[in-house]
Amino acid sequence: MSMVTIATALTEAARRLDAGGIENSRGEARLLLSHVLGFGAEKVIGHPEFEIDDAGVIKLESALSRRVRREPMSHVLGKREFWSLNFRVTHDTLDPRPDSETLVEAVLKHMVDRGRRLRVLDLGTGTGCLLQAILSEFPNA
Repeated sequence: MSMVTIATALTEAARRLDAGGIENSRGEARLLLSHVLGFGAEKVIGHPEFEIDDAGVIKLESALSRRVRREPMSHVLGKREFWSLNFRVTHDTLDPRPDSETLVEAVLKHMVDRGRRLRVLDLGTGTGCLLQAILSEFPNA
């Protein structure tokens, strides 16, 4: 295989995602490319001339195929951000949803003294994101 630049890979990835009916194909292509290369989005955007090796192209192809088959982006990436925290996501866990942050907001609204000692129990099959989000707001928990 010949080397492919970030610019070329990004354009082709966005085209494939768009053809697969994925909304925001350019943004998702950028996320996938950042993920498979292990770069921040700023490097993907700021260095379009950077050449991707064969291993990177193969990883991108795999990620694109999964996403075009409508696998959730969080499963393709293996993570989801929730309450500014990153959580590992697999097929075995419930995927944290952004609207679940309203539950965290409701707890925080009723717990005004953030410095007090707090004990919280979370039972479930998810990632633990609700508990971790709440604990991140209470240093003495």
